[in-house]
Amino acid sequence: RVEPLVSTLAENGHRVRFYRGQRTSLNESLRSADAFVVASPRERFTDDELAGVEAFTDAGGRVLVMGDPPSVQATGGILFGLGGLQPTAPRTTALGSTYGVTYGSGYLYNMETNDNNNKSVIAEPGANADLATGVDRVVMREAVPIRTADATRALGGVDGTHLSTTRDAGTYAVVARSGDVAAVGDTDFITRENAFDADN
Repeated sequence: RVEPLVSTLAENGHRVRFYRGQRTSLNESLRSADAFVVASPRERFTDDELAGVEAFTDAGGRVLVMGDPPSVQATGGILFGLGGLQPTAPRTTALGSTYGVTYGSGYLYNMETNDNNNKSVIAEPGANADLATGVDRVVMREAVPIRTADATRALGGVDGTHLSTTRDAGTYAVVARSGDVAAVGDTDFITRENAFDADN
């Protein structure tokens, strides 16, 4: 899913390693890294891992966290109607909150201005968004809003963007930056089929 990003990093002289947790701890792996990219992890970060990532950024390391809308999982005994469906929080929640960034619930959509699908939200740079220098617009395929108190809003949905859980229109951030940490509310925008849309 992240092959275009990996290829671009390699073409620009960076060495890319994948962390899977089998041989070494995350904290040990980060000691020899310049940056850590997290794209919709399958498991939540442990307290020890969160402390390690925080120590990594305190020492000048950079982090990019990409998350998707909450998934839905079955609970209880659905067979006899005793259970139900519950949304699960993104596994990036604890990592983002370490830096004052949270991922909102639901997904963003725009019925007026989109890229052939109301979930394909168009985002534009915010004021003073050096992270988005040279970018006019980006297409996010199923973005979750980024909420933050102190981070700089790098990209936000254009007018007419709504949140699925409330149906409220707003200027929702989809990319934000807090120091050396960037948070993105989508991972689909860097996949092979979407990486070359607009200024993705």
